Parts: sequence; C-alpha cells; structure tokens
Amino acid sequence: MPKIAICDDEQPIREYLKSLTEKCIPDSQVRLFGSGEALLRDQTSFDVILLDVSLCPRTVQTLRDNGTLA
Repeated sequence: MPKIAICDDEQPIREYLKSLTEKCIPDSQVRLFGSGEALLRDQTSFDVILLDVSLCPRTVQTLRDNGTLA
C-alpha cells in the first residue's frame, strides 16, 4: 500500500488531488498537508510526495538535503 503525501496551501486542490489519487490507486494511504512545514514535521516515510514547489522551495531543499528526494 503506497503512502502518498499531498502538500498544497489551497484546500480544494488538496482535496481534488486526494480524490484523483484514491481513484487511480485505490489501496493508497493519502495524507494532506497545508504547508511544507507541516509535511516536514510529519515522521511518515512517504513513497510519493505531490508538492506545490512554488509554495515551498525551502521544503524541496530540505527534502533533497535529507535524501528524501532524488
């Protein structure tokens, strides 16, 4: 069961992406985050992260530095 994080500051976008993800990957576990900081505080190891990079460039850099992103 893939663990997927969705991070965007706009709730309608988060909800839409969650709905789409659950439809395409029914057995997935989807977590929603309204900010990059909230995502970084979470201790879950995600298989996929859908991230609004314009919202959180620092989050992207932190994830790269931690080896979370290739």
